[in-house]
Amino acid sequence: MQQRDDAVLPAGRTDTDDEEVGPALRDAGAVVSRTEADEAAAAQARLRYEAEGLPTLAPDGAIAGELRGDELLHAQRSPAMLNRLDGAGTLPGYAGTLSLTSRRLIHIGHVTFSVSLAQIDELSVVGERLLVTLSSAEGVSLDVAGPRLLRVMIGMARKTATR
Repeated sequence: MQQRDDAVLPAGRTDTDDEEVGPALRDAGAVVSRTEADEAAAAQARLRYEAEGLPTLAPDGAIAGELRGDELLHAQRSPAMLNRLDGAGTLPGYAGTLSLTSRRLIHIGHVTFSVSLAQIDELSVVGERLLVTLSSAEGVSLDVAGPRLLRVMIGMARKTATR
């Protein structure tokens, strides 16, 4: 005899009631909503950046001292968690602010990490994490808000930098 799942719920309750949904399912719904919004923003931004170019921000704080010559600031994400993977393994991650410039990705936190856009081989998004593969066989994972939109911005900055 097969037991019905709803037999264990209080009378009048269904398995879709908020109080009966565990945190994992509740959080999964939020992740799906963020992903859909990020995908839509990335698609719109791709068209806008193709037509108008990337936005330029006025640098302030720590990033102002990191910019070189005519380097422009296009985007910032804070908080941003950066993890590096080199040939020996994963290096400890750290929080900070990620900046996209016309030439580099710069993460300023406990230490400063900078990589030239020319060193980026591949960009991919897994869940809510942006994965960056470098030509040096190293990798970087970035936990940031809007990773799909950021991937579009980095792609456009790379395209613009190679012109």
